[in-house]
Amino acid sequence: MLDQTQDFFEDSSMMVRFVFVFGLILLAPRIFERIKLPGVLSLILVGVLFGPRGLHLFREDGQILVFFAL
Repeated sequence: MLDQTQDFFEDSSMMVRFVFVFGLILLAPRIFERIKLPGVLSLILVGVLFGPRGLHLFREDGQILVFFAL
């Protein structure tokens, strides 16, 4: 299951990946604030969960991460 998700995400266009990341950046803090947790904590948790050491959806040298890092 995880391999299929990673393959789909790597084969998808850059726009799909951008929309996914942007959606996480916008929605995660709002969800966490509703359950009375700091919004910054959600960004850290999303980064750990979806990042190169978590589900491996984003590589360390990936285009999307480089784009958001600048």
